[in-house]
Amino acid sequence: LSVHQTHSPDVVVATGPWQGASRPLADAIVTRSEGLAIGVTAADWDGAYNSAKTVADRSAGLIRQDLIAQSNAAAQRASNLAGINSVVLMLGLLLGITIAVLLARRIANNLGAVARAAERLGDGDLTQRAEVRSSDEIGALSKAFNSMAERLQALVKQSSGGAQGISTATAE
Repeated sequence: LSVHQTHSPDVVVATGPWQGASRPLADAIVTRSEGLAIGVTAADWDGAYNSAKTVADRSAGLIRQDLIAQSNAAAQRASNLAGINSVVLMLGLLLGITIAVLLARRIANNLGAVARAAERLGDGDLTQRAEVRSSDEIGALSKAFNSMAERLQALVKQSSGGAQGISTATAE
């Protein structure tokens, strides 16, 4: 219930829900003259108060329900976002592990190729070369190993040729 003064000082307009409000109180408020006391009974005042309190309580209840619904919706959105973040985190972790495993496998394979070639070279097979096609440190190690193997093979060939020349010269 709301009361508004009009342009005329003797007229006051009351608007709002009249449910349960005392009609004599409403009539007294609307027709009162300036400076005159409102003549209503206590029961009429109580009825009007209780009616206004009921409307206020109903409004507060609706507002409370709306706030609870908004809070629940926000909590659900936060829960959904947490789930999405967890999935993205797990996928990122899985991708990182996959990349680490692939890199480790590549490094191990390249180092294994150099180690096998060095072992065969050590066994006397001077034709062994490390077959590594990478431009990282292991690729540089492979190139250095292959260069060393070529020089060693050339040196042994040269030494063998020189020894055969001496042997041929001595035989004549």
